[in-house]
Amino acid sequence: MRSLNPIHDEEWASAPSSSTEAILAGMKTVLALLGAATLGLSASGQSSPSTPDNWGPTQQGVRVSLSLDKSTYAVGENIPLYIKAKIESAERPLYAIPDRPTFIKNVPVARAFHLTIIDEKGRIVGNDEPSNLQYIASGSSGPVDCPVPLEVGRVYELGLPADRKHNLLPTLPGTYRLTVTWSPYPASDPPCDSLRSTSDSQEMRSFVTVSSVPITIHITGSP
Repeated sequence: MRSLNPIHDEEWASAPSSSTEAILAGMKTVLALLGAATLGLSASGQSSPSTPDNWGPTQQGVRVSLSLDKSTYAVGENIPLYIKAKIESAERPLYAIPDRPTFIKNVPVARAFHLTIIDEKGRIVGNDEPSNLQYIASGSSGPVDCPVPLEVGRVYELGLPADRKHNLLPTLPGTYRLTVTWSPYPASDPPCDSLRSTSDSQEMRSFVTVSSVPITIHITGSP
């Protein structure tokens, strides 16, 4: 996300000093780089894919695409993922993360994405956790603030590899199908800016889950 809404003055024990205001302004700038704008950067320094975008069907104004750089990989070879997500229309704001107070240094921009790998027998391969593309360092602390909504009409890009470290690679040769889903979040109720901490809001459900067009790949070589 490119910016965050400021914490309301009444939530502070006293009026902020000029130095505090400067610090908050600086933190907002940092969040601008760590938030939704981060979706436009490659997490692994990947170049653009050679395959075309594979947009899946639009559902409730939302869609997602997955592209790869080739169709054949060796066993154990990282698979660069080129993901694009877009909100074509929205009656209410949508978010890349739950709309609730969030630690500035721990913005999980990839939380709403999920990679599914299916083998020739229809079995799911590897890590199938709900947010299996979320590579986030834990243990951060500091002020919390609210995210800003995603922009309607903007294409958000996420580039990162499916790798062995995160159990996201087939371990045997064969043919596999890869699909990415995206599940953006709706605005919270009550509004995020009325919540004073992350503990004030319950786990939020996604607004909708959309899928990319499946891509078939071939894994070759010995395990």
